[in-house]
Order: sequence, then structure tokens, then C-alpha cells
Amino acid sequence: MKKYKKIKKIDYDKITTFRFIFFSIIVILLFTFIGYSFVNLMIFNNKEYEISLNSLIYTEVSGSSSPRGRIFDRNHNILVDNKSLKNITYKKEKGVSDIDMINVARKLVNHIELNYNKLNDNMKRNYYCIINVDDCNKLITQEEINKVIERKMSQKELDKLKLSRIDNSLLEFDEENNKIAYLYYLMNKGYTYEEKNIKVDASDKEYAYVSENLEELDGFNTKMDWERVYPYGDTFKTILGKVSSSTQGLPIEEKDYYLSKGYSLNDRVGISYIEKQYEEYLHGEKALYEVVNSHEVKLIKDGVRGKDIVLSIDINLQKEVDRILTEQILRAKSEPNTEYYDSS
Repeated sequence: MKKYKKIKKIDYDKITTFRFIFFSIIVILLFTFIGYSFVNLMIFNNKEYEISLNSLIYTEVSGSSSPRGRIFDRNHNILVDNKSLKNITYKKEKGVSDIDMINVARKLVNHIELNYNKLNDNMKRNYYCIINVDDCNKLITQEEINKVIERKMSQKELDKLKLSRIDNSLLEFDEENNKIAYLYYLMNKGYTYEEKNIKVDASDKEYAYVSENLEELDGFNTKMDWERVYPYGDTFKTILGKVSSSTQGLPIEEKDYYLSKGYSLNDRVGISYIEKQYEEYLHGEKALYEVVNSHEVKLIKDGVRGKDIVLSIDINLQKEVDRILTEQILRAKSEPNTEYYDSS
């Protein structure tokens, strides 16, 4: 006779109870871990996480270059000083269309004086094309568009062709549109990412208007700048040297050197003679700001003017030497065979 093994009866209640206890323990452990992490975050390591959060959302920006130190002669006469300038600038923001730029220019144009005599025919054509896009697009054929697609013509060539076909009679704008056309040109001049100087040395009224209406004048801003002034004119000016402009920034050939010293690309530096030789002393420290929103910043640290230097030069003696040299050159020029003699 065949023997049959006894099949053990499965106790489903025990298995169910075991699984319930097991998963309960897992859930308890999970919530314990979450609770511990929460307490750790909110109480024990609160400061650390606050610092980490602030580092992610906190943005600092530097102001424009601080004025350089002054240069004196041995008797403490000022040879080089600074003159403060109120500048109005523009930087195109992301997603801003040409029409948006023209609408902003329209708001500002009657509150700022510019040399509108520099407006030329090409600037007018560009402006007309922006405000009359559909009419300008009719000036080119589908065949010409296909040439661009087939790379037989560049987009630049097509745009140039379009502008050349605008009838001259359509460019007879009124005074306000002429002003808008020129301001729009200044807003577009140079690279898109660059901050453009729209007006250097603006009046108090112009500076105040832009400063008070930054929310409506998207992309426009105001900033204080400076330029070097020479109380003694050209006397000894060549030896005193030059400083780069705000648009020029760091000299290309020395860019890496200055960047390694903590300078920014748009910083103004001495580029020749004494201004360059004593750059580390004359260069000022820029103000530091915290970005609050797209239109507002909060001052964190004031800018500091560069250190003054005193030279061994006596400027009054130098003026007298210049006078004598000029007198002798003019006297010598009256003699024969001196057509190539022009300096000493």
C-alpha cells in the first residue's frame, strides 16, 4: 500500500498577523526617521540649513567702479582728480521683443535730451521695419526667402535688401518718432548682453526721472560714474597716463592677470604710465549690493575711493619748462631746414 505524506495545514491567521506586525514596524521606523529628520531640520541644524538656503537664494552684485585715488605733486597741488557723472544705462532683459523696447523708448524719449542730429537713414529704416513688420515683409519675394532656406543668401543680406526697398517718403517721421528711432538705436547698439550707456553726465532732472520710474522703464537704470580731470590741462598729462573707459573695461592682453586679482571684465584700470604703474593703490573698492528683485537692490557695503599718491614732480616748475620748450621750438622753426622738427 502507498504511504501518503501528511500535508501541514497552513495557518493563514499567523501569516497575516506576522505580515501586519512586520509592516507596522516598517511604517513606525519610517515615521520615526521622518520625525527625527524633521526635528533635526527644524531644531538641531536649523542654522546650518538656513545658511544653505540663503546661499541658494542670496545674490550679490557689485556696483560700478569706485573713483580712483587722486594724484598730487610734491607741493600737494592736484594733478589728477575725479569728476562724478550721473549716467543713464540700458540692458536688454530676456524675452523682451523689439516692439517692447520701442514702447519703453516712447515713455522715456520726452524726458531725456540726446543729440538726435546723429539719426541717419539706416536707423530710420530699421525703426520703420519694426513698427510696420507686415508691410516690410511684403517687400521681399518667396523666391528670396527660399534662397535663405537653401543657404544661397544670408539672413543679413535679406534684411539689408528689405530695408533698401522702403520708400523714402515713408521715412518722413515727426519729431517724436525721430527721437524714438534714435533712442531705439542706442538701446540696440553693441552686443545684446552688454549694458549700454544711453546718456553720460545726465542732468539731475533726467537722472531723477529714470530713478523714480524704473518699474515702468524695463531695462533702464541709473548709476554714478566718474571721469578723470586734469586741473593743469595737458601739462605732464602724457606721463600721468590714461584710464580705460567704462565700455572698454580690462585691456584684452592683460585680462587674465586682472581677473586673477579679483577684477571684473568691465572694471576701469590704468592702461599707461603712472596710472598703470600705481594701479594697485589708485584702484578703488566697488560697492556691494544684495539683489532684492529685478528692479531693486540693497546696499551691503559702501564703495571706497582709491588711495591718493604724491609724486616728486613740481608742477609749477614743469609748466615753466613747458613754456620755455614751446618758446624755443617756435624760435627754432623760423630757421631753415626745420620742417621735421616739432618736439624737444
